[in-house]
Amino acid sequence: MRAQSESVVSASHREGLDGPIVGGHKYAGLHPLDRSQTAPANDRAPDSNVTDGTGPLRMPPASLCWLDPVQERTVKKAIVVYRSHSGVTRRYGEEIGAFLTARGIATQVVSVGECDMATLADADYLLLGCWTSGLFVIRQHPDEPWLAFVREMPATLRPSVALFTTYQLRTGSQFPKMRAALAGKTASPRLELKSRDGHLSAADERNLEQFLA
Repeated sequence: MRAQSESVVSASHREGLDGPIVGGHKYAGLHPLDRSQTAPANDRAPDSNVTDGTGPLRMPPASLCWLDPVQERTVKKAIVVYRSHSGVTRRYGEEIGAFLTARGIATQVVSVGECDMATLADADYLLLGCWTSGLFVIRQHPDEPWLAFVREMPATLRPSVALFTTYQLRTGSQFPKMRAALAGKTASPRLELKSRDGHLSAADERNLEQFLA
């Protein structure tokens, strides 16, 4: 299990809690649709029978080949929208997004203040997160900026929905209140994830796999 103690937000995040996502972590890698990368010579496949008339061509690995338009249309899309108070919920959202990306899903991770509402209707998966506000053991609830985002959000019934939160002692009424705020706005959430330190656990990964299935 990962350590439950709070870790320091990395230097790449010092521009602010709701700034652009930068920096790498264990799931970082080439995006499935990234066409800007080319394979170095020593990573390319051996000579094949493909020829351009002057000799055999070297073919790049399959993982770096461009996707045709039909393949692009079949790539699933996910949007992870978070509201963070101290940076922990942002980190949790980033790890969730990186996990999805590593499984071939085109994923966008944004704060409630950065989210373009028009993108929600095209998503296959919508993951909404907010830190747990309240009195530690009672009256837990999502904070006002998250609730304001939900009020402004258009009805978006297409995506499969998951909720996530970070907390100190307990989540209490956090998820019921998030669900109540979303009533009539989205499909009923199928998954709830929670973390004290903002890191994705092995159990979280298993639950996300089931959510994507």
